[in-house]
Amino acid sequence: MTVLSVLRPSAVFKKCLSGSVINGTRSTTESAVNNVNTFRLLTTSLVRNGGGHQRVMEIIPSKYQWHKYKDLLHFYLMLGAIPALGLVFYTNVFIGPATLTEIPCDYQPRHWEYEKHPISRFIARYFTTSRQERYERNLFYITELDETRRLTLLENKVKDLMSQRGDYPNYFAGSVTSGKYLRRRLQEEAEIEALRGEG
Repeated sequence: MTVLSVLRPSAVFKKCLSGSVINGTRSTTESAVNNVNTFRLLTTSLVRNGGGHQRVMEIIPSKYQWHKYKDLLHFYLMLGAIPALGLVFYTNVFIGPATLTEIPCDYQPRHWEYEKHPISRFIARYFTTSRQERYERNLFYITELDETRRLTLLENKVKDLMSQRGDYPNYFAGSVTSGKYLRRRLQEEAEIEALRGEG
């Protein structure tokens, strides 16, 4: 009926105004009341009875990025968590922890063989260094610091002696490689000393 009222309002209006037959006779009062009620039902079903405010659509920020972030987070967590949990389950159920056994006298165990769990052994073998290597690296670091400290102390001592004696480093004095030039220089120095002594 609603579809008809939208498509052909004139036919609905004519039906509402026409009288109804009650027991073979027309009652104008009853037919008018029925017609008005029918007309009200038909017209109010077509009218939107919202609140008394303006028809405003609120603009809110989109939640697309939030939903996309959650989807990607769950995806990558599951992408890493499911295989990791499967690997842990497999190693605990089918491989199990290591047991103590006798070793030959000439065998030197590797550093990862001291770990009990298979995953800890794998990590110790391929991703970490041994305790001995860490100890030796630390000794090398300490030795380097000590050598740097000694050189700094020596340099400070040289600077102190230079300031006390009024000395300075002569960067332009070249090394003498030939005896001829050394003898000539010694002769010139002797002549200079002779001239100073006479005057």
